[in-house]
Amino acid sequence: DDNFVATMTTSETMSFYADIILPKTWSKADRRARVVEVLAAMGLKHKQRTMVGGTLPGGLMLRGLSGGERKRLSIAAGILAAPSIVFLDEPTSGLDSFAALTVMGFLKRMARDNGHVVIASIHQPRSAIWSMFDKATLLASGRLMFHGVRDDLVPWFGHLGYPYDASQHGVASDWALDLVAIGFHKPKRFYGHTITNIEQLTRASNEFVASYTSLSGVVPFGGGSDSMIGTKSLGQKMQAHMNKMVGVRSSFADSSSASSGFEPADYRLRDLAAITAPGQVSTKKQGKWATGWWRQFASCYGRELLAITRNPADVAGRTMTFAWVAILMGLLYYGMGGDASSIRGRLNMTFNILSFFCLMPYISMSLYSADKKFYIADASAKLYRSHAYYAAKVVATTPFQIISALVFCFTVYGMAGLRPGARYILENGTTSTLLSLIAVQVLHCCAILAPNQDVAFMLSIVWTAIQLLMSNFFITFTEVVFQWLTVLRWLSALYYAFEGLAVTEFGNMTYPCDQGLDQEGITFLRTLLPNSRFLNMPIVVNGLQNPGTDCIADTNAVLQYYRFDRPFGHTFGILLGYLIATHVCTYVCMVIVARRERR
Repeated sequence: DDNFVATMTTSETMSFYADIILPKTWSKADRRARVVEVLAAMGLKHKQRTMVGGTLPGGLMLRGLSGGERKRLSIAAGILAAPSIVFLDEPTSGLDSFAALTVMGFLKRMARDNGHVVIASIHQPRSAIWSMFDKATLLASGRLMFHGVRDDLVPWFGHLGYPYDASQHGVASDWALDLVAIGFHKPKRFYGHTITNIEQLTRASNEFVASYTSLSGVVPFGGGSDSMIGTKSLGQKMQAHMNKMVGVRSSFADSSSASSGFEPADYRLRDLAAITAPGQVSTKKQGKWATGWWRQFASCYGRELLAITRNPADVAGRTMTFAWVAILMGLLYYGMGGDASSIRGRLNMTFNILSFFCLMPYISMSLYSADKKFYIADASAKLYRSHAYYAAKVVATTPFQIISALVFCFTVYGMAGLRPGARYILENGTTSTLLSLIAVQVLHCCAILAPNQDVAFMLSIVWTAIQLLMSNFFITFTEVVFQWLTVLRWLSALYYAFEGLAVTEFGNMTYPCDQGLDQEGITFLRTLLPNSRFLNMPIVVNGLQNPGTDCIADTNAVLQYYRFDRPFGHTFGILLGYLIATHVCTYVCMVIVARRERR
């Protein structure tokens, strides 16, 4: 599978890779020229402004390149830096017959016209594709069955006693794959004389290895008679062989450029480690990364912005969701009175705002999982520094997250008529936004850490449950029987935020209660306390209904009930520290997962 952002165009995708992998000495114009050159070579120049397309995070489908064009774009990204050798794993998988033939045609021209060495694994190639290969290697059960000129494959197996009949077996490549496949019944009337068990397979492999080594003079892989391919041995021999091939290819390209009209320096980069500018050679050794931190950051930042702003399920969808929920909540609490009867509603509203910020990030879980997929693939390819990517992502996404949180917060604040004053509005918005950022970051961390989205949900729910249950709202900590459980409140960002908003809303605040209780309130008290004689006394009822014009409700009592006394500055510092800690955890998880998944 490719690793392209569906909302980026073909040109933008290639420009991203060019900015990341081409040498830092190349100017922007040189990099763009290289992009156009490679796209033209892959037959995609007319698709420069076409979006890659595919399934967006969130499930939306975006039309874009066809399957064959996406394969060619993958190859274009791979050859952008002009590698001497190109390895391709099943470049035709998932393509129809014509698209597969088109892709392989481009690969053939790369090898013949441009001097690249192309090594591709192909499953069930059609005859036209099979005829494009110069050499073929046939593997079965980890054993080398054949390696050499393509046309020598059929005679070799015929020499071993496995004749090929075109009328019975069809395409030679299909016959060869059927021949070495074991583990299932192979009727003779369909397969003819064929290999049916591991002993025959091993014997055929050993015969080829013995013949090949006697003719070429090389030592068999593993140093023994068994033709099982040893990974370490294979790697060492392949490295030496590839170094030899690179030298041959370079001389071939130089000698053939005049006759073919192809100039290697114009189309491909000879050795990026030795180039300071197009056409100039340097002996300076290149470091681990082709480009510096700042260019990697800028490239990742640009890609992140395009992915965010062009995906309707991201910024637009999230902001709209925040807005309509805020309007609905604001309508429910619209115009709360300014007397003591509004205290309960204000307290509930405060907690509802914070609960919303803990729950809303779940709608973006698919986005976090998609981010992990892109990062793991890029980290495996060592495209950029992990901290450059993470910094770019934080800088790109945080402003949009803040905007969404403030849209919700200020909409509810104004419609519900919470405590007036610029200071209190600022404190409420700051506290709510910090909790929103923390919740988003925790879910992002869970998505990175979990092997799949379902596990990420489960991990996130554990955190969310602690936030809600340890908020001090449903049950105060003084009422908990098992006091040792209350230590979990230090893990609850919602607890700190709830305290912060409560202090902002009720600190040193009084509400008039001169209107007293209405008849409904008196009836409720009598129902709640049916045996109370005082509630039936006229003087008590009159006192409850008409407490006097000087009656006030001091909301500091509410704060004392919940034992809230932390000033806003302390709450801000705690939440900011919590947010920084979640970022550190997320980054560490990213690095660990990337190292674990690195191929």
